Amino acid sequence: MELFTNILYAYFLTVIIELITICSFYKDKQKIVYFSLLINAITNIPLTIIIYFLPTNIPQYAIIIPLEILIFVIEALFYAFLDKKAYKKGFLVSLIANSSSVIFGLILNLIILLI
Repeated sequence: MELFTNILYAYFLTVIIELITICSFYKDKQKIVYFSLLINAITNIPLTIIIYFLPTNIPQYAIIIPLEILIFVIEALFYAFLDKKAYKKGFLVSLIANSSSVIFGLILNLIILLI
């Protein structure tokens, strides 16, 4: 049950944070909401599962950083194709959205550790 809770928590927080960013770049808000839900399900859920089962003797950043870079690229290409192959825009949107959610997640984890 803990894994399921972690997946839902990470997924919905990521979607909320990224949608706030992404919606400012696109006119068709309904379309971007659906596609953001889909792409984050494809990228965020596996990342959360990998982090959950990560052995404690491996530094998390050694796995998370390469995976976050891969997620950034996947989402950038997705957003670029969503907007008629606007690669610069796709990479910018993905960079800002993913940076926002990573920074928010790090701050939230720090707050939780301090409580």
